[in-house]
Amino acid sequence: IATPGTPQATPTGGASATINTEGGELRTSDGLFAATVPAAAVPRPVAIKYAPGSAQAAPAPPAPGNTFLRVFTLRASLDGNDQPSFDFARPVTIHIKLTDSEVNAAGGNLARLSIQHYYAAGAAWLDLPTSRDEAERTVSAQVRSFSWFALVAVAPTPAPAPTPTFTPVPKPTATPIAIPPATPTPTPLPVPVPK
Repeated sequence: IATPGTPQATPTGGASATINTEGGELRTSDGLFAATVPAAAVPRPVAIKYAPGSAQAAPAPPAPGNTFLRVFTLRASLDGNDQPSFDFARPVTIHIKLTDSEVNAAGGNLARLSIQHYYAAGAAWLDLPTSRDEAERTVSAQVRSFSWFALVAVAPTPAPAPTPTFTPVPKPTATPIAIPPATPTPTPLPVPVPK
């Protein structure tokens, strides 16, 4: 499992695409990342850029127990100028194709993988509602703005402590003991003695 200081398997190199009002897609050449922008999400052509990052360069570490598996940035620019606060009119879907090491870091359980978005205002990584496709080995989420993102292996939820169960102990009950009826013992009678 990668930790914040450990090199991670990430797509090599960045990617960019110009998206117009009809929508479009940004895809890395290795196929490990894609962003799909729907029609009417932008009012005019916007350049979007994907850049792989590192855990060391991320604006904050992951939550305790969580592990960064992939860190990256998405940026939008208009007329060559980065737009740090650009909001899309419709959600953009980001898709991450998982590597073997990412699946293994989650213990093979894709439910433990989450896409997180860094919100500078709150100085925190927030989980995005993440959909998972085990057959395609992908995770996806929708966003309306760009900044830092991370694929995170979420710490497994510890099993709840077993609730003690009360087992009543039966109260002892008296068990009747059968007493045999008394058998009369013959009493010898005096025998008259002749005089």
